[in-house]
Amino acid sequence: MDKIAILPLFVSAYLLLQKNSKEVFILFFLPLLTVVPTYYEVKIISGLPEVNFYIAGMLPILLVWLFKEKAISYRFSLLDSFIFLNLLTLFISQYYTSSYKVAQKFIFNESMARLFPYLLMKTYFAEREERQKVIRIIIILGAIVGLLNLWEFRIWDNFFDKYIRKIWPYYVPWDLPMKRGGFKRAFGPFGHPIIAGYFFALVLPIGIWYWRKKLFTKKWHGPLVIALLFAGGIASISRAPIAAMFIGLIILWFGWTRRKVFVLSLILLGAIVFSSVYLPKIIGYVSINRSMAETADQRNAAYRMELLENYIQIVNQKPVLGWGRFSVPWVDNQVSIDNEYLFLALTHGKLNLFMYLSTIIVCLFRLTIFIWKEKQNSQEKEIAWCFVAAILSGTITQTTVWNGFQIVPYFYMFLAMSEAIVIYRPNPNREVSQSLAIELMPQSHAYHFSRTL
Repeated sequence: MDKIAILPLFVSAYLLLQKNSKEVFILFFLPLLTVVPTYYEVKIISGLPEVNFYIAGMLPILLVWLFKEKAISYRFSLLDSFIFLNLLTLFISQYYTSSYKVAQKFIFNESMARLFPYLLMKTYFAEREERQKVIRIIIILGAIVGLLNLWEFRIWDNFFDKYIRKIWPYYVPWDLPMKRGGFKRAFGPFGHPIIAGYFFALVLPIGIWYWRKKLFTKKWHGPLVIALLFAGGIASISRAPIAAMFIGLIILWFGWTRRKVFVLSLILLGAIVFSSVYLPKIIGYVSINRSMAETADQRNAAYRMELLENYIQIVNQKPVLGWGRFSVPWVDNQVSIDNEYLFLALTHGKLNLFMYLSTIIVCLFRLTIFIWKEKQNSQEKEIAWCFVAAILSGTITQTTVWNGFQIVPYFYMFLAMSEAIVIYRPNPNREVSQSLAIELMPQSHAYHFSRTL
C-alpha cells in the first residue's frame, strides 16, 4: 500500500490535460502539500530517491512548466543567486562527506523541497489576481488545519495521520504524542508541534491582510479564518511560534500605521520593560543543568542550551563543510538538534549556514528597500509588510526547531512570494487604460427622461 504515495503523480498529470500548470499548482499541489504528511515515502526503483506525496504531485507540474510552457514568464533576480548558491553548498558538503551517489539523492530531495517550489511560486505570484488566489487557498487550508488541530489538541486524535498510518505497511516513527498542561500538543500533518506552530506564524500575517482588504465573500468569513489560524498556532502549545505570531502582529501594526513614531516608541518602551523585568528570569530559567530542572518545560529549555555548548565544539572540528547529513558524531544521545542554524553548521558547515542566512537577509533587505521606495500605501506595500512579518517569524522559530517536513517548501515559497512582490510591479498603463475605459462608458440614468437641449 505504500505505492499510494505516487498516486498524486497521476492525478496531477490528468489535471494538467485540462488546466494549465498554474491552476493545478494552486488548486491541487498546495492542498496536497499542506494536508498530507510528508514523512510517508516510497522507493519506486532501487537507486533512485524516495518519493512522497507532494513530490509525486509536483513532478508533472514542474515538467509542464519547464518544457511545455518553457518557463516563459520567469524572471531571474538577485535572490535566485543566493538560492542556487545555498543548494550548491549543500551538495558540495554532502559530496565531500559521503559519496556522489548519496549526494545526488540528497540534492534531489533538497531541490524538490527548496528550489522548485520557489521557482514555481515566484512565477505564479506575478499578477495581482493570482496573488489573491494563492493567498486565499493557503489561508483557507490553514483554517481547516487549525480547526482539526483544535480537535487533536482536545481529543488527542490526529485526523491527518491516522488513516494513512492504518494502511501503511511500514513503521513510521513520527506519531509521537507530546503533551503540556493535560492537552496534546497538536501537530496535524506537520510531524512536530513546533513546526505546526511555525506554519501558522507564517500564514497569519497574509490572512490578516486578506481580511483587512475585505476580500472574503461574507463578513463573518474573515474573523472565522483568522481565529482558526490563531487557534491552530495556540494548539501547538509551542512558545517560540506563539511568540513569533505576536511579533508578526506587532510588525504589521508598525508597518500599516501612519503614526509610526508613536507606535515605535510604544514598541521600544515595551521592549525595555520586558528586558529589565523578564529577561533576567528567562536567562536564569534556561541556565541550569537538565538534572536540576524542576519541570519538563525547564528541562527542554536546558536541553537547547546544552546543545549549543556541546555541538559548537563539534562544529569547529569541521567548520567549513561540516560533517554531512548522515555522519554527525552525536554527543550524550542528543540526536535532536532543536535549532536550524546549529543543525546547518553541524551538518553542512559554516559556509552553508552563511549562504542560508544571507538568503534571508537579502530577501528582507529587498523588501525593506521596496517598502521605502513605495511612497503610497499600495496593495503591494501592505502585503510586503506581511512577508517581512512572516519571514522574521520564521527566523525566530528556527532557533527552537529544525526546518523539516512541509515547512521547508512553505518557507521557500514565502521567499518566492516576497521576491515576486519586489520584481513584478503592476502595469500602470493597464490600470490607466482600464480607468479610462470606465470613465468613457456611457452612463445610465435611473430616471429615463429624454434629455433635450
